Amino acid sequence: MTSKDNTISKDFFLTPEEYYRKRANIIEELKKCSIEIGYHDNVNSIIDRGIKKGEKQYDINIQTPVDECIPKKTAVYHELSHALWDSFVSGSIDILKQWSFETMQRLLREKKIPDGANEAGKIPKHLSSEVLEAQSKVQQFINTVYMHCFNALEDQRIESLTKNVWLATRGMFKSCTTKCGMEMSNSSMRTPSDHILAARFHRPELTTPEYRQAVKDVEGTGMTGALVVMNKMRALIDKHIEENLQKTLDTMKEVIREGGCMPIPIEQVNQYQEKQQARKAQIGNTGSYEARITRYANAVKESDMTTEQKAEKKKEIAKMRKISSKTKSPTPKTEKEKKLQAQLEAQEDQKIKTFSITKGLEVQTNTENSSRKNANNTHELGNPDPNQYIDNKMVESILGTSIEESKKQAKKEVNKILEKILVSGSPKEPAHIKIGLTRMTATVEPDTNIANQLAKTFERVRQSKRTRLTETGSELDIEALIQTHSKGFGEYMIEEVKHQGLTIYISIDGSGSMRHMNHMGEARNLVATMFKAVDRTPSVKILANVWSSNTNGEVGITTIKSLQECKQISLDGKGYYYTPTHEAIRYTAKQMGSYSGKKLMIIITDGIPQYHGKNGQSYSSEVLVNMAQKEYRKAQKYCRNIMCINISQEIRAKQNLQAIFKRNYVEFNGMVQAKQFVLKNFRRTVFDTLRR
Repeated sequence: MTSKDNTISKDFFLTPEEYYRKRANIIEELKKCSIEIGYHDNVNSIIDRGIKKGEKQYDINIQTPVDECIPKKTAVYHELSHALWDSFVSGSIDILKQWSFETMQRLLREKKIPDGANEAGKIPKHLSSEVLEAQSKVQQFINTVYMHCFNALEDQRIESLTKNVWLATRGMFKSCTTKCGMEMSNSSMRTPSDHILAARFHRPELTTPEYRQAVKDVEGTGMTGALVVMNKMRALIDKHIEENLQKTLDTMKEVIREGGCMPIPIEQVNQYQEKQQARKAQIGNTGSYEARITRYANAVKESDMTTEQKAEKKKEIAKMRKISSKTKSPTPKTEKEKKLQAQLEAQEDQKIKTFSITKGLEVQTNTENSSRKNANNTHELGNPDPNQYIDNKMVESILGTSIEESKKQAKKEVNKILEKILVSGSPKEPAHIKIGLTRMTATVEPDTNIANQLAKTFERVRQSKRTRLTETGSELDIEALIQTHSKGFGEYMIEEVKHQGLTIYISIDGSGSMRHMNHMGEARNLVATMFKAVDRTPSVKILANVWSSNTNGEVGITTIKSLQECKQISLDGKGYYYTPTHEAIRYTAKQMGSYSGKKLMIIITDGIPQYHGKNGQSYSSEVLVNMAQKEYRKAQKYCRNIMCINISQEIRAKQNLQAIFKRNYVEFNGMVQAKQFVLKNFRRTVFDTLRR
């Protein structure tokens, strides 16, 4: 066996994307939904795709390359939080659309402007489509204002709740929002959502007490909390809307008034316009004539004519162009036609004014946006139903909820989520799994010299500070700063690299054959040595279990969590003599699912998989290998780094275990050699973890 076969592949460890997928899996289980995560060059976002096959469907995009203010991990937790805390289930987005419609209707009534959709008869016919389009832009502007305010408050709400479930996100979110706030200044304060973001991004000096209080109120509220807080401050938001739309609505009202004062009926003007267009068609295309004039003018310019001759020719060319222009634009001949032409031009001017209103509203809507808002607030319904009915009683109930009541609802939801996570983290085992089987105690003899050497190495590495250059940090690297200035790019702040956690779980075959050559005694001392080596290294956790089964299908499992409990790593005298490899894989992997950080599972066995059912009938080797293969594939969800060590020289044992574990299988002639291999890889794995 080569040294290459004995090393742990990098593929054992989870990639960041695999880790994020596991977090999404947890939320899928908690909320009974489906979440797809993509990594594309668009802003961080979550889109509600509706319900398919009885499940909510969410699409999440994580910006790649990342936003310099929003680390990838923070973005993932943030977007997943929207699914976890029901940002879309509450119906808030539909209610905001209803608000924008109601606000527009109110403003039109106050200004005495006809509604283009419901009062088309009060709007001049030649302006009906333009006015309808302009009013739709008014509603769009209002909805944009509301949505940005809602999104900023909703972001604050969901992050405040997630902090209570995954405690590490508290610092993660704080660091991100602080960086975003560094981009803001007094000139950024243009809209209500800017003020909310200033309070959210820890820049209270840029905003007012009302907005600071709104951000404080929304923290820890239920799924309708952002809407409840918005309703409380709606008058403040509407004031901004009214001030920004005042000039626009006044212009719209004046254009409609002017359009209604036209002396000639619109039908006659339309008939005149059609006749004018017909005349132009009869005159024909004058393009070729103009082209000939142009070619003639160029020829004169490049000729050898005298200056006086060229001047004469220019006068002729000017007359030709004048004739061509008159041909293209026939002038009205009668007094009536003059009046019709004047009104036609007036109507066109009114259309242009209305079109300018529409364009102006688009500019105003864009003013409400900013790159930071777009980066932080991209949450939407993928397939909204325009005809969806909004229950007014439900809306009244939501808006009638007090902030205190909403916070009580949220607290119940947080406790519910925590309870679900706790239950899923400690799964109930089937009846045939006997946890805590008491085994014969034996003397524990850890290798003190090896343990002390490893402990000193680990402690030295743990205490040594590793640093890296980043954009943010606590110290300045002068040499890196000079290089950055010279190259025009690079990082020059020194940041300390934090140690990652590591969990190593050794699962030991406790069948009768482990008595041979004192295999069980060597395994016991190996685990004891590992416990002793990391006694002063809290970031590394060692766990172990011993497993075996009897003829009734019962699997006895003894869990080892400390050096003192290593005396239980021994054989059993109560009939648990067989090797249920498939159950060992399943149980140990499930236990590892409750731990975070890096994980390594080591299975030590010396036998062929053996198992009996409840009736005492033994399973065939082929069936057991197939069952173990399935459990091994499932185990990848909980721990990607699984190693099987075979200490038997039997051909069948080698073949079966290789079929189960494939490239994650190694073999040794006895437990003594296996012990040396495990300690060598144990040292390397812990060392690498502490050095990262």
